[in-house]
Amino acid sequence: MIKKLFENIFKGLGVGASMLLPGVSGGTMAILLGIYDELITAIGSFFKNTKKNLFLLSTFGIGSVTGIILFSKPILYVTTTYKMPMFYLFIGAILGGLPVLYKKSNVKEVASKTKKLYYYSFALVGFFIVWLISLIPSDLFVFDPNNGLVSYGLLLIAGVICAIALVLPGISLSYMLLIMGMYEPTMKAIEQFDIVYLLPIAIGGFVGTIATARILENAMEKHSQATYFMILGFLVASMFDVIPKTFPQGLEWILCPITLLTGFFAIFFLSRLAKNAKK
Repeated sequence: MIKKLFENIFKGLGVGASMLLPGVSGGTMAILLGIYDELITAIGSFFKNTKKNLFLLSTFGIGSVTGIILFSKPILYVTTTYKMPMFYLFIGAILGGLPVLYKKSNVKEVASKTKKLYYYSFALVGFFIVWLISLIPSDLFVFDPNNGLVSYGLLLIAGVICAIALVLPGISLSYMLLIMGMYEPTMKAIEQFDIVYLLPIAIGGFVGTIATARILENAMEKHSQATYFMILGFLVASMFDVIPKTFPQGLEWILCPITLLTGFFAIFFLSRLAKNAKK
């Protein structure tokens, strides 16, 4: 029990820290750490084994919240101070997650070429969904206390959207915050423990997490391969908004390839470690 307690907290710490990085999906990190399926089952079927599920979610949640609080300030600093190299780190992390999700889809076991094309089409659907999300006006969710209930209502909706990004592997929570123009305000709110700003997001996130987990649990049970290909589409599409619009300058030409490879191999080797740990 003690071993499982620390294991859940440690995995939560890793997922919590990863959620702060634009382009890095908390769901993908949970897959790499070998806890994703357990989490989805625990949320989607909570009352079937309340004691066990409560233990998993509470210990994992403690680790996640701790990771967010501990790493929010340093990650905000490096992403603003070393913006270009960090964006290449995020791109590398996204690329490193692609082989993991492709293997999870088990498409190699499908003999029919027609059926393979059918599954590949779901990747296009996932790509299209993220593209539609990227069209959300970046100033829509800007918080203004003077707008009263309208602003708080928008934060609730933002919380639901964040929950979808949190639960679905391939869609980064931080990426969603970037799209909605909420990344830096939310990071600062976490750092300053701004309850007025964070509470509506947390409430929306709670409701969205339960609803999304139940839908995803059902989809993975009945349509596992199609679901994972849609997630692959999410991941590929998210990379395009992370790619900088300008070229590296000066020493960045050296730093950016290094951070790109660092992001890729960090995710790649983490997945190998998780795989070996299960054997």
